[in-house]
Amino acid sequence: TVMVLLYGLVVVGARPLVHGLWGAAYADAAILIPLLLLPGMIRSIASPSQGAISISSRGGIAYSSVTSVAGALAGATVWVLMPSAWGVVGVAAGDAVGTTLIAAVLYVRAWRQHQQGWTVLTSVLIAGTITVAVLSWELNERSPSLWVDVIVALAFAAGWCLLQRRQIRQTVALVRRRG
Repeated sequence: TVMVLLYGLVVVGARPLVHGLWGAAYADAAILIPLLLLPGMIRSIASPSQGAISISSRGGIAYSSVTSVAGALAGATVWVLMPSAWGVVGVAAGDAVGTTLIAAVLYVRAWRQHQQGWTVLTSVLIAGTITVAVLSWELNERSPSLWVDVIVALAFAAGWCLLQRRQIRQTVALVRRRG
């Protein structure tokens, strides 16, 4: 819940963020943020799954390693096959493919291996990720102003918090108990 919120804010608000931090000269860098951060978010969400796989069986570490190599090869394949005109966007796209593949395989393996009840959670995470990606794409293609991007990013955050209010309350309560 928190990762989708935080990553979503940065990805949807990428253009004003880049403009505010580095100036208009780096505006084109904003298109890379979704390609770099969304797979990073997915990989972060899947990280506990990798830990669970690695410690739960004799072959767990080997499985995680083979998955990582397969993901790297998938990303490299994108690099080899992409048109040269894609440039740095193609490099980021290859990395996105490899990273997302690694995360998805590990997540699904842990889900099945440990018989987790993650169907609703996974559906929500996928819907949130797709929403962030679509908003980011649309803003990059059609937004008339950086202020529109800020408003959309804040609206996404408000909507996500509203939809995830129960999980947010549980997380806050847990942090308070431990802190």
